Amino acid sequence: MKENVLKRLESELLLYRRYLVSGAFTAEQIVEEAYGIALRQFIAEAMERLAEENRLSEELWSWLDEKENVLDYLYELWMDCDTSLIPELAEVICNEVSHDREVHRNE
Repeated sequence: MKENVLKRLESELLLYRRYLVSGAFTAEQIVEEAYGIALRQFIAEAMERLAEENRLSEELWSWLDEKENVLDYLYELWMDCDTSLIPELAEVICNEVSHDREVHRNE
């Protein structure tokens, strides 16, 4: 199930990208979709990581495999939840800026 879900996610992401560049959208409309484009890519990458770490049970992989469009399903779950990545992103940025300053302090 896991491999099938991952293949479907890859395929669905490719189809989504092709749909966006099909000529049916203006450049402005594609820019408006930027968050959705990035988030769908992050979702696919996160699912690959979950697979590598064996963090989902076969029951959950099977549940995902039953969805008509796994990527849209996961995207909608994310959009409907109250979780934010901002605290983690802020921490990473803080650490990276601090590290870069230390590395380049004496230049």
